[in-house]
Amino acid sequence: ALIIRLQNFTLLPVDAHSMRQTDTESVAYYFANSDANPLHPQASLIRPQTNIHGYFFLEVPVYQYILSLFYRVFGSSFIIARIFNLVLFIVSFWLVYKVVQRVFSEKLSLWAVTIYSFIPSSMFFFGHAIHPDLFAITTTLGSMYLLSSKKRRLSHTVLATILMAISVGTRPFILMALPSLFVTLYIYKGKWWEYVMLAVGSVSVYGAWTRWQTLFPEADHSWQYWTLGGREVLYSYEGVKHLLWRNVSGEVVGRVATALTLFGIVFLAFKILMKAQFISRLWKKPNQLSYHVKLFLFCIPWLAAVPVYWWVAPAGNAAHQYYANVFVLPIIFLAAFGADSLTHFSKQKWLQMSMYGAICAALLYNGFRTSSYFYHDIVPAHYLEIAKDIESVIPVGNKIVYLAFNNSVPFSLAHRQGWMLGSGPTDVNSTANDVLNM
Repeated sequence: ALIIRLQNFTLLPVDAHSMRQTDTESVAYYFANSDANPLHPQASLIRPQTNIHGYFFLEVPVYQYILSLFYRVFGSSFIIARIFNLVLFIVSFWLVYKVVQRVFSEKLSLWAVTIYSFIPSSMFFFGHAIHPDLFAITTTLGSMYLLSSKKRRLSHTVLATILMAISVGTRPFILMALPSLFVTLYIYKGKWWEYVMLAVGSVSVYGAWTRWQTLFPEADHSWQYWTLGGREVLYSYEGVKHLLWRNVSGEVVGRVATALTLFGIVFLAFKILMKAQFISRLWKKPNQLSYHVKLFLFCIPWLAAVPVYWWVAPAGNAAHQYYANVFVLPIIFLAAFGADSLTHFSKQKWLQMSMYGAICAALLYNGFRTSSYFYHDIVPAHYLEIAKDIESVIPVGNKIVYLAFNNSVPFSLAHRQGWMLGSGPTDVNSTANDVLNM
């Protein structure tokens, strides 16, 4: 898993979603080299036009701020960001193993980390891309890990709430995991105040951050809500097909993990129907529930929230694969159950081992082949030359209007602030008059 993530390791963040990567990295850069106040995140790309300080309120910048601390110690190098992401991946890998082991079953743990490591989006976004999604996933897993402790204390619940609040602040839609956290509390005999603390605390950071942004009207961030205008995608067959088949099943989860997930759902439904007595235990003896029922209660509410998520921001999901990262965990857990069920379909050891090897090989092949789409999506070489020119010609602290449409990568790589051409008032209209008026 680590070897695969070493692809493009020394390359500047100019592979897939280069604008998002350079936006994220530049926030860390300015924390380390300019205004270190975490309440004043700044990026190279200035949006809208009135946001002359380049404030970047798209997410609570905890990931960027931690990265900036390493920048201060070791220098502002993209390699530091790559190493930081690899460390986050290792931590999340361990947390996936421990959460599945604690909440469900130890025999699913190995399958879960295998699938987590090798689905296409994970190979790129979890451990390579300079992107806050892995940080949000890791903090969510950390919250689950603390809540699933048999010796849970007040400090565990408080820290779990803080981690979940940071995760929601980083990726607001990961709030759809909250019912699964409630299930974890239920399984481990949570008290009523723990549910209240988790529910209120999870939205506290995001709520405070949203309120804080209103103090900077010139940095109006409503431009980011372009994702809210595409719910009509759900009304067309082609739109839904693109969303499910190409985006989720193809580029995010991969065909192999999708098949394993479907197998897992079928096998899980069969197992639960075979154990009808689970309903009587549901309210009285949660510790006696089979791991099949726990898996059902944990994963299904999370996945049931996905259509609501698509209704709110379907265009973003269809266009950008990383928007689906907020619901990959339940898919991974169900795929792990599907893989385990398939390998134990026969009691013959040689057949089990053959199935195990075949599934692992298929996961690795599918994940590597599909994720190459991200690694090979590299911006043209002349962008790097332009970035060097901007860095040498434009003094530090000066701002530019970059005369290219919807492309901020060169001046973000040069760590210079500026505007790009696009549609006003978010970006600069591509006319001489609008450029000169800047």
